[in-house]
Amino acid sequence: MGFVCYLLAAAAGLSALFAAVPVAFMAVRLAGAACLAYLAWGKLKPGGRSPFAPAQDLTPVSDARLFSMGLLTNLLNPKIALMYAALLPQFLDPQAGSAWGQLLQLGCSSSVGCRSSWGSRRTL
Repeated sequence: MGFVCYLLAAAAGLSALFAAVPVAFMAVRLAGAACLAYLAWGKLKPGGRSPFAPAQDLTPVSDARLFSMGLLTNLLNPKIALMYAALLPQFLDPQAGSAWGQLLQLGCSSSVGCRSSWGSRRTL
């Protein structure tokens, strides 16, 4: 679902906003870097928990909670925002028709590729 939100934002002109206001693009990049630095510090600081340590006493959560956590994680992932805002518009062809249709095709094929890649990892 997060991919769909970013796909619609890119189709609505997020790329044009980033091109017109470079400070907005820099703000997204810096926010993403700060988020990654914060997560890294949480793992590297003295007493930090290793991401490879086995989990202890996991409590069951509902499917809705898992979905909302995944959606929020996806929406806050700056790499996805930048991919949809900066990478996909480069593949648009003005003579091929509607930009919305082309972005939807590119975004859907990206989403299907990601889902099939993750699905194949589960079966291995």
